[in-house]
Amino acid sequence: MSLSINSAKQSVMVTHGDCPDGSACVAFAKTIIPEIKVIFGIHKIINGQIMSAVSLVEDGGVLWVTDIVCDKDFLAMACTALKSKNAFLGIYEHHETRSWLQKYISPLEKNVEIIFDNNRCGSKIFYDSYSEYFPVLTKYADFSRIINDRDLWLNQDVKGIQLAKLHQIYGDEMFIERFLSNSKVQFTNEEKILLNFVYEQEHKRIDSALNRMKVKVDENGYPYGVVIDSGDSSDLLNAAIEKFNLEYAIMLDLNKGKGSIRGKGNMDCAVFSQNRGGGGHKRASGFPLNFDRPIF
Repeated sequence: MSLSINSAKQSVMVTHGDCPDGSACVAFAKTIIPEIKVIFGIHKIINGQIMSAVSLVEDGGVLWVTDIVCDKDFLAMACTALKSKNAFLGIYEHHETRSWLQKYISPLEKNVEIIFDNNRCGSKIFYDSYSEYFPVLTKYADFSRIINDRDLWLNQDVKGIQLAKLHQIYGDEMFIERFLSNSKVQFTNEEKILLNFVYEQEHKRIDSALNRMKVKVDENGYPYGVVIDSGDSSDLLNAAIEKFNLEYAIMLDLNKGKGSIRGKGNMDCAVFSQNRGGGGHKRASGFPLNFDRPIF
């Protein structure tokens, strides 16, 4: 990687929106380039968002794309445009649907870094790539580790659940500002009160959903559960897996028209979702609901 950042040049980050992993990427980026412009990516329109970002990058600037990326043909067009601007492109992705990035050859030559690694979340890849060059990022070491634990559904640190809830309360921009001003994963008294309130409400919803969950066995002999519900899926599905000793669990959100799946790792959730028009990674993934065809 050859990177020389000129903070006077307009640089842009496109990152996964409505996501703690995507927000963490922004906190790291703004620590390096405080004035960087941020675009929160949405899968349905990401191709256009990437091209808009390319148009905003000034000659000699930087475009970082994290935890989400456009289709291959749009990436080729983006690289061509960035080459004419002598701009740097960094892509840091981990979703299985974008595994083609591992073999992608960019015309940008030295002004590019593309890393695909489904063993790390987007922000962990970004952090690991830049903390060596920008030691100021090391204050986020614990934050980066915990976000990775939660996003990959490893669930080895309870703070990951708390961070996800805090993001749910704050949203992307407030979550980013919070960690720019305080990089430590130690919650204030006010944050603890907010988290406790959300937990109380979530527990009531989860208990209700678990009582309605249908437990079945798939063709491979894996026990799984399905429930129709709305709202955050992660803690609900985690509770279902634990309570019913499931290999995986699925929540169907009819309001949003999407399904969410979480698993222990023996059944690949990413493949399950890809077969239904979605994607993600091995332990956690999502897919659009298509009522013209069976979900299972």
